[in-house]
Amino acid sequence: MAASRVLVICSLILALSSCSGKGEPFPGEGSLGSRVSMRGKITDPSLTYEFRPFARGGTVRDLFNYLYFEGDTVCFSFPLGGEAAPGSVSAVFTDPARGIQVEAERLEVTDGRAWGFSLVGSLMEKFFHDELARPAPRDGYCCRDIPFRVRCTVKAAGGDLERHIDGSFRIEYRDAR
Repeated sequence: MAASRVLVICSLILALSSCSGKGEPFPGEGSLGSRVSMRGKITDPSLTYEFRPFARGGTVRDLFNYLYFEGDTVCFSFPLGGEAAPGSVSAVFTDPARGIQVEAERLEVTDGRAWGFSLVGSLMEKFFHDELARPAPRDGYCCRDIPFRVRCTVKAAGGDLERHIDGSFRIEYRDAR
């Protein structure tokens, strides 16, 4: 009787330990927004950015530089299901229509999260790089959904662990009254 109890207990311990895995830092479901806390939580889920009108004319590059220096960010946050080794996490923004990939400008791994951002102006410059020398459009890319994907990858012993989240951001301009 005692031997069978020990066998049952050992079987349960073995089953539970195999279910819990090795603590691989698999990225959980991510979130997006325009602001992120220093602990990696999205504090403003909006992806609509409002700027003063760009009235200088010039090229698309000039417009994107203007947006860049306004400093608005497209942020992401992915919970990790374990500890990630230093340097094992990467995050990439992708333009799904063109396949253009851009590494996140800022990436932090803290408090069990991978989080960071890229600037709106940087993403626009990379996603629309073939338009940079053209005259800036009158609408300044206003009111268009700019689709993107953020992919978080963790290099782990058993192979890369990935999660992605799709979103779109929008540029709008304040009334110049």
